[in-house]
Amino acid sequence: MLAAMLPALPRWLPLSALVVALTYGAALVIGWRHGYPYRLPFDAYFIAFMTIAVAVVLAGIVAKLAIYAWQREPRPLARLRAEPRRPVVVFVLLVGLMALELAALMWLKSMLPMVAGFWADPLLADLDAALFLGTDPWRLTHALLGWASPAFDWAYAAWGPVKTGCLLLIVFAPESPAKGRLILSYFLVISLTALVQYLLPSAGPVFWQLLGISDRFAELPYQPLVISGRDYLWADYQAGGGLPGTGISAMPSLHVALSLWVGLCVATYLPRAALLGWGYALVVMIGSVHLGWHYALDSLGAIIVVAASWAIARAAIAPVSREGAGRARPPRRPRRAG
Repeated sequence: MLAAMLPALPRWLPLSALVVALTYGAALVIGWRHGYPYRLPFDAYFIAFMTIAVAVVLAGIVAKLAIYAWQREPRPLARLRAEPRRPVVVFVLLVGLMALELAALMWLKSMLPMVAGFWADPLLADLDAALFLGTDPWRLTHALLGWASPAFDWAYAAWGPVKTGCLLLIVFAPESPAKGRLILSYFLVISLTALVQYLLPSAGPVFWQLLGISDRFAELPYQPLVISGRDYLWADYQAGGGLPGTGISAMPSLHVALSLWVGLCVATYLPRAALLGWGYALVVMIGSVHLGWHYALDSLGAIIVVAASWAIARAAIAPVSREGAGRARPPRRPRRAG
């Protein structure tokens, strides 16, 4: 009966739900092993996201009724009930999954210092210096691009609106295999980043002095938005975690990973503007090191995460040509004799 009431769901939705469920499974196991010594962040995300979903649905209903009134529809409510329910159901379920996914991400990030500490920071800093012939890469970027520091600061801070805007455009796009792959890869990128961070737990150069590691990055000139973001994250870290948008981890860089995902979105839907999307990802990649948030190797980790996520999404959601490849071909006409 329930199946008859609900519209058929696109393939990417249950697959994305599976990714979120597996992420929560991992978080529950890690939390169970360490006694859950923190505040769980479900309420802040789920309530906020579902409020947005309800507001969007109500706005859509009001817009539809306004259109019917303009068209002098004699039975507007009957026409509204006859509208397809599938887009509304899919939208609300997707927003709920996004809220749960971000809550799981913050949960895993909050547990990181309690479970593993930040032992990988010196290792990543030394590997960075070895990769750049004995020099910390931020010194090179400041020598070449120090004049662009304010621009990097604002471009990095714009990551949230850019990523969210791109995601919303895809959510409201018509159903297609490309849309399915992009949405599924979005969830995979976040989940893999949240789990891979436990392999090389690190805080990033911006936290070295606060953590008492050393004064290696004391000369790095921090920009205003970096300072405000760092102080917010540090205050939450000292309080035990739980505030929205918090959690400290550097490897791999989620900023770089989702900026690369934005590049994939632009290249998929606006191929002529692909360079713009990849250019923004490059700016975030350089800015992550230039501003002190990340090591250069964090971007390499992000590239691996995005490549793996995209490969899984492409394998899970086949393009139309492959889906139709197995259809039976019409029989050939027999040749005439003679």
